[in-house]
Amino acid sequence: MRTFTSVALAFTLLIGLSGAPRAQAPVATPEMKEAMAKLAFLAGKWQGDAVFQMGPQTHELKQEETVESRLDGLVLVVEGKGTSKVDGKVYHHALATISYQPETKNYRVVAFRQDGNGVIATGMFLPDGAFQWGFEMDKMTVRYTIRHAPGDIWHETGEISFDKTTWKPLVEMQLKRAS
Repeated sequence: MRTFTSVALAFTLLIGLSGAPRAQAPVATPEMKEAMAKLAFLAGKWQGDAVFQMGPQTHELKQEETVESRLDGLVLVVEGKGTSKVDGKVYHHALATISYQPETKNYRVVAFRQDGNGVIATGMFLPDGAFQWGFEMDKMTVRYTIRHAPGDIWHETGEISFDKTTWKPLVEMQLKRAS
């Protein structure tokens, strides 16, 4: 009985010190909502063509991207799938979330590939209005740039650099909104 009382007291103190449960749920700031509204154009289904450079091989793909807005617009969930135009094999399948981080004034992109490996990347809007996200891994830097072009076109390029000066292409996608 004494052990139970000690555990119950410790649990009660832990809850009291941590602030949980709270009387009021956390609320998104206007800054967060405004930042995510800039990416709202991505929501929907997209289809088109992509060229992926995988080592010395180039693959021409039929690319589909599905983007859903979640948590009252505060998180985008993005799933992309690219299948070969030649043999129907899936060469690209990825899942990501995008959210705005007010403390850093940047976007957080958490992305996973079809092999389960993932990265946590940083995103921002460039002066020309394009959204760019990227990360550093070992001695390389990878960046992706998304442009929303007239005619409801999603144009995205992916590049890699080992010196942050010279960039080599990884991917280029040209998608049109399907719904």
